[in-house]
Amino acid sequence: MAILSGIRVLELSRTLAGPFSGHILADLGADVLKIEQPGEGDESRQFVPPTYKGTSCYFHAVNRNKRSIALDLKDPHDLQTFYSLADEADIVTESYRTGVAERLGVDYETLAARNPQLIYLSISGYGRTGSRATWPAYDIVMQAETGLMSITGTSDGEVVKIGPSIADITTGLYGGVGLLAALYERSQAGRGQYIDVAMFDAQFGMLNNWLLSALATGVDPQPMGQGDPALAPYQIIKAADGDYMLGCANNLHWQRFCKAIGLEELLEDTRFLTNELRVEHRDELIRLIEEVSTNLEADELDKTVKSAGVPGSKVNTLADVVSSPFTAEREILQPLEDDASTFAVKFPVTFGRTPVQGYRSSPQLNEHQAEWLQERSQASSTMN
Repeated sequence: MAILSGIRVLELSRTLAGPFSGHILADLGADVLKIEQPGEGDESRQFVPPTYKGTSCYFHAVNRNKRSIALDLKDPHDLQTFYSLADEADIVTESYRTGVAERLGVDYETLAARNPQLIYLSISGYGRTGSRATWPAYDIVMQAETGLMSITGTSDGEVVKIGPSIADITTGLYGGVGLLAALYERSQAGRGQYIDVAMFDAQFGMLNNWLLSALATGVDPQPMGQGDPALAPYQIIKAADGDYMLGCANNLHWQRFCKAIGLEELLEDTRFLTNELRVEHRDELIRLIEEVSTNLEADELDKTVKSAGVPGSKVNTLADVVSSPFTAEREILQPLEDDASTFAVKFPVTFGRTPVQGYRSSPQLNEHQAEWLQERSQASSTMN
């Protein structure tokens, strides 16, 4: 039996952050019923190109293992239908603009009055209270707003966004963690609760050491592009045929690397005896390393580095990773139960006793209405 078997989730949230929380629960076995606007559905269905097997990659990635029905919450009949679902649900998630849930009558206070055991996750840009509660936000805006973008970019100061929608994803992860914790707490207290997760807040979970650095030094960290300002050599170095990421995060790695690559003399160089000194003399350090590394092809350099027990890797493309034997070994791509020619990225937690039990396609809009109506009819017959 799946870990969250029997947990019923109503997902009003849309696009990425909220659905990412729901995707965690769905993969763990919860019955996640996605409530979508008739005729339109979650707007991420239209986030194309690209598509994967005819479905938006954006939508497919975080809506597998869910079911979909269409309800217009402005319609009194559909709202009553939603209430009947919420009365029996364990969790509701939403990501409306602040005030919309209240106007629709699907806010926590309304639903909890009917179902005190309900756990309600509200995801927003800036939280549901405070001076910015009504401000709109998207991932790219939040990366800039929280300072995340200011430390991501090239060493000459050009800032860039992080490739994946990291602000959405981290918010969704914290939302999922909050829901799992609230489920456990409910099992002790017998009541549900309201959870408020702001994208703004969630970014500081990632930025914590950088934020403390700014507090400690009074100096804003600057983008380094391919390295880390606190470690050296901990960055891209040049090989004969491309780039190589070297990760010497401590003196042991540094000693092993120098011996493996034939730079033992650097171990006696007073400029490089400690990490702090190596950071101070970074430019000269990398110049000396690249005098050797640029004579080695990346594959040869990789074999040398890894054989020495030092972290490092070629800078792979996604095509490289997809075709990698190790990706296959780790079973990163999982065939869908309903279409073995289509894949999902596996849930990244492996449970020894209660493994994730499979992956189904992301739902078509309103795909499960008939199935859901039949279930409700059977449940009603059983109760009677």
